[in-house]
Amino acid sequence: MSDNLDTLVVEEPETLVIEEKMHSEDSLLIEEEMHSEDSLVIEEESKVPGSDTIIEVEEVQEAKDTDWANDKDHSKFVSHLKNKLTKIPKHSGNTLPGCERAIFYLKDLQNELSKAMRSDLEGKIEEKEADDLYKDINKKIELLENQINKLRTNTITQNRAFASIPQFKLVSEEKCNKCNSIAPSWHDVENDRIVCLNCESSISTGELNKVAATPYLQVHINAFERAIVGTLINASVSNGKNIEDVYHKLNDKYKFTDREKLSLQQILSDYGFPILMDRAKIEENNGENDGELARNYPA
Repeated sequence: MSDNLDTLVVEEPETLVIEEKMHSEDSLLIEEEMHSEDSLVIEEESKVPGSDTIIEVEEVQEAKDTDWANDKDHSKFVSHLKNKLTKIPKHSGNTLPGCERAIFYLKDLQNELSKAMRSDLEGKIEEKEADDLYKDINKKIELLENQINKLRTNTITQNRAFASIPQFKLVSEEKCNKCNSIAPSWHDVENDRIVCLNCESSISTGELNKVAATPYLQVHINAFERAIVGTLINASVSNGKNIEDVYHKLNDKYKFTDREKLSLQQILSDYGFPILMDRAKIEENNGENDGELARNYPA
């Protein structure tokens, strides 16, 4: 019994070692077969079926962050505008150029807001937020414009050398009711009165009445021109002659110069007896359409 037991004790570990070696070898073979089969499947899947061409797998690109400035992403516009509102050009607030630059910057933001809303067809920009931003920008512009008006008023006051000098505006000549003369008058802006330069009398602007009138025009002519014009008018009115025929007859007799012809035509026109002649083309061919009168063509 003891011999058999010793034999069994000695033989049992050897059997286990052999079995373990066989098992390990079998498992290695199975793993190698499985790995080779998997690698073949992977190789077959990475190739075009029936060919050795390897299929190129496109890498999935990660979505990049977008913004309004570069990508015109409307969902990022509100944050973009709020950020720009914090970057109004710095200025002292006491100079016109500084305030005007800030106004231009804010108006540019308003234009950008309007363009963004018009192009936001998908409605990514919240309408209420856009309206609040527009009102905020408009309020800032109004404050700057009020400051500009104050600065301009202060500048005018400072540049006025003598603040006591009254402001006045010249008024066209009119008849003075006190001195009965036709003389220029001026408007005393500070006291709101019209002052005659001849007698220095004044009346309130509220007492003035607007009346339609014909302006007076004084033209000085010499004796020769007065004689010719008088002859032409008298021949037409009293004798029924054609004024143009009489004009040409007097021209042949007295040999009018170009300046005299122009003067006579203007004086006759002022008297209400115009002669159909082109004043821009004295003694020139009237066929060309480059003077005072347009050329007429038969219908």
